[in-house]
Amino acid sequence: MKRAVRVSRMNYRSISHVSDPAAGNPGITPTQRTFAIQVDQAIKNVEGWLLNVHKDAQQLVPLFNRPALIQPSTLDILDDLANQALYTFAGKIDPINGNVQEGVV
Repeated sequence: MKRAVRVSRMNYRSISHVSDPAAGNPGITPTQRTFAIQVDQAIKNVEGWLLNVHKDAQQLVPLFNRPALIQPSTLDILDDLANQALYTFAGKIDPINGNVQEGVV
């Protein structure tokens, strides 16, 4: 017997309001401000990658349980979805400057 699983949709656009180093609190140290800026950038990275995962998933959902899901053309979408999810978790090396774009961990 199959069980239905309900997944709530997260509003990814609301993630980036969590930390706002530009708001500035006069009581924080320069170190704390630097850390807040780094956290803010990591949140923006994760937000972008999750949006890409969502876009890829939207393309795949109509193909579920259809032969088109195993076609070579859909493998590119599946690969991109997996990569974007990995970047969200572990981060990514920026190919231009070699810096780490932070993910969740």
